[in-house]
Amino acid sequence: MLEVRGLKKYFSSGHFKKEIITAVDDVSFEVREGKTLGLVGESGSGKSTVGRCILRFTEPDSGTISFEGKDLAGLTKKEFSKVQPRMQMIFQDPYSSLDPKMKLKTSISEPLRLQGVKRKEAYTEVPHLLETVGLSPEHANRYPHQLSGGQNQRAAIARALSLRPKFLIADEITASLDVSVQAQILHLIKNLKEELSLGMLFISHDLEVVRNMCDRVAVMYAGKVLEIGAVEEVFSNPQHPYTRQLLSDKIQEQGGKEIKRPDFEANFEAKTGITNGFDGCVFYAECPYADPECKAGNPEMLQTGRDHSVLCKKLR
Repeated sequence: MLEVRGLKKYFSSGHFKKEIITAVDDVSFEVREGKTLGLVGESGSGKSTVGRCILRFTEPDSGTISFEGKDLAGLTKKEFSKVQPRMQMIFQDPYSSLDPKMKLKTSISEPLRLQGVKRKEAYTEVPHLLETVGLSPEHANRYPHQLSGGQNQRAAIARALSLRPKFLIADEITASLDVSVQAQILHLIKNLKEELSLGMLFISHDLEVVRNMCDRVAVMYAGKVLEIGAVEEVFSNPQHPYTRQLLSDKIQEQGGKEIKRPDFEANFEAKTGITNGFDGCVFYAECPYADPECKAGNPEMLQTGRDHSVLCKKLR
């Protein structure tokens, strides 16, 4: 359904001395029809940027994004607008995705109206959409500030479903919600995915949520996918040192032990003396198995199983 190959995105920072920041670096993956790929990693790893590039909220600098056989990056904005209804995104903060000045019926029906559906006809779709996400038709006349965070996220999901998409990007959709509400939203998403046969890119930093929600998982670090494969294969047999560290940290966190993350930039500079980027493995500064070979040239993906690939020279 979705195929991403060699995706790259750069940003510039600084007012006087411009520095180029690599947000996404040569990312490749695919999402099969009706399946869910989890994109997991720490904050700043590039997960959300990947999602925004797919929907062209952020224009990619290079690479291909193919959806149902169409190269999205090569489409004009007018051509892309015809494909976009089949791909929708659910954002982390429901309060920022819903207009506080609009009643829910206006916000939820807005995508339909942008597709040329008349207001009255669009409004008739709202009660069904609200019931689909576990809200009542009476919520249609309420404003976001009159609802809880969980109710607003349900409304945001209803808005995303209004155009009957076949693919959803869920970007940290429970991160801003109370713990008691998170399970309800995840259960809702899982049921909707099965009922509507949706393909999904599920972006999260929570390993256990990804394990329960996804068929496959891609582990990101510093803009790169370091490991990708079937969920149970990656979780039961992690190959990359970073994936092993993530899983180890999760176990220790559950045991109540505080985890102190290494300072990547400080470690890298101390090891190499380089401050402006390098050609080696992005995990070199933190990796307990790193050696001089790891600094020389980018590693390539190595397939270690039927549906399991790892970006690491040390496995060769």
